[in-house]
Amino acid sequence: MQTVTLNEKEYPVHFGIGALRKFTSKYNIPLSVFSGGDLMDKITFDDLINLIYIGFQEGHRKAKKKFSLDVDGLSDLIDDNQGALNGIMDVFGKSMPFSEGK
Repeated sequence: MQTVTLNEKEYPVHFGIGALRKFTSKYNIPLSVFSGGDLMDKITFDDLINLIYIGFQEGHRKAKKKFSLDVDGLSDLIDDNQGALNGIMDVFGKSMPFSEGK
């Protein structure tokens, strides 16, 4: 389980099959956007924040922890932590179910 530290608190994050299923279904995003390494050219920033939100929800579900933030609250938390978005995207890259080494 990957974690991200925001405001000195650890948050479990998981971008596995469940997160991808929820994201692609809820936002009608084809799975093909995750191939080719150019994800940022294929989705909107709003899509990205929603993907991150689902990753946090899934991480908490898997860790059996309560997650009470909404997408705006999570966005504010990311805003308040310099470099947080880059750190979260690093976790995303390492935890994708079809990434190198998985």
